[in-house]
Amino acid sequence: MKKRVILRSCLLLILCAAFGFPATGFRPDAGNYVKGVVTQSNRPVRSVWVIASQSGTERGRALTGDDGKYYIGNLKAGAYDLVVFQGKQQVYSGQINLPENRLFNITITPPRALRPRR
Repeated sequence: MKKRVILRSCLLLILCAAFGFPATGFRPDAGNYVKGVVTQSNRPVRSVWVIASQSGTERGRALTGDDGKYYIGNLKAGAYDLVVFQGKQQVYSGQINLPENRLFNITITPPRALRPRR
């Protein structure tokens, strides 16, 4: 009986060490990522796709929430092209460098016909 308790304790310690918790804690944002808010006319834009690609290959994508926030993780350091699609229409394109631009807010300009007149 005592051997089973010791064996289970050792197994639990080995599993905790292998997965890095609870001693180090679980960090979902470890590594490179990009996150931010997509806005248009100072309002969050919901349900648009933010896509990160590198050398023409998609590396990650995120759908914005009601608050316009997005998060794309598991990225390597380097230059990325970011595009935003609203439905099938591309409404933004830009470039970022990681890890410098981990926080990257995107402002979509309204189509010319919808811009307010001055």
